[in-house]
Amino acid sequence: KLIIGVGGVSSLDEALQMREAGADLVEIYTAFVYQGPKLVREITKVF
Repeated sequence: KLIIGVGGVSSLDEALQMREAGADLVEIYTAFVYQGPKLVREITKVF
């Protein structure tokens, strides 16, 4: 089964916390709207 972490992710550290908690995927929406593609690039470099 796939676990998707959603909600409250607005930084790389928070995305990593979701992964450490067991999420296979992390969804980012509001942070993307406010911070743009820079945040996504930062996170995808680590994932």
